[in-house]
Parts: sequence; structure tokens; C-alpha cells
Amino acid sequence: MQKRLDKMAAKRKSDAGFSTMELVIYMVIVAILASVGVGLFFTLSGNANESNAQAAGSALHEAAFSFYGDYGHQPTAGELDDYLDVNGDDAIGAGAPVGTVLSFYSDPLSDAAIVVEVTGTEFTDVIQIDRTGTVTKTADAASAATPTAALTALGTWTTV
Repeated sequence: MQKRLDKMAAKRKSDAGFSTMELVIYMVIVAILASVGVGLFFTLSGNANESNAQAAGSALHEAAFSFYGDYGHQPTAGELDDYLDVNGDDAIGAGAPVGTVLSFYSDPLSDAAIVVEVTGTEFTDVIQIDRTGTVTKTADAASAATPTAALTALGTWTTV
């Protein structure tokens, strides 16, 4: 009887813990899950950066139209900065990711119309907001909805 108990106790001691194969399988599963999670994180953070840049471009578009409504002419970059400061509004580019370039151009179709273009280092698309407020996204400036080469540049801001 004692021999049997000793064998059972020895067997219990040898069965304790995980085998090497089980540990390897668990590590592979964890690595796969981690790689999916990291990829998803970078995709979502890129989308968030692009959304923030688009919001900053829309704010620039609205501020320029508001300035035109108050003063009857399109603003320069300095005038628009002063206008926002006097009214207590956020500066151009507030909330946009670092490296975002916000440019606005005079649209020859209307005295009051401007086109805003947003590019950046934290996202890949070129975002344009036309005189009607329509937002378009393209892969590069060459395929943009409104080619800015034919427009008159009024101002540019780069977030730092």
C-alpha cells in the first residue's frame, strides 16, 4: 500500500506545471493576438489624425467665411490670425496633429469663396474643402478635386 501511495505522489509531482509544447503554443497565440492589436492601433490612430486635421481645415474654412462676412474681403493669414484672437477663438490648426499643413486659396469663381487644402505627415490623404464646404480626399495633390496651382494662395499654417 505504501508503495502505491509513493507512486501516486511521484506521479503528481511529475505532472505539475506546463509542458514545453504547451508553453510554445500559448506564446504563439499571444504573439498573434498582439500583432493584430498593434496593427489595429496604428490604423485607428491614423484615422484619428486625419479626422482631426479635417476638423482643423473646416474651422479654417468657416473662419475665412466669417471674416469675409464681417469685413467684405478675403483675409490674409495675419488678418485671420488677428481676427480669431480678437474673437477669442482657437488658433488655426488647433487640435490638428503635428506636421499638418493648412493652406487656403482664393477661388476665382466668387469673391467670397476660398478653397482649403490640408496635408500632413501623420496621415496620407490630401484633404480639400471647396467653396461650398464639400470635403474631398485624394491620394495626392496631383489628383485633387481643385488643382491649387491655378488659385491664389492667401495663407499657410504648419502645426508644430
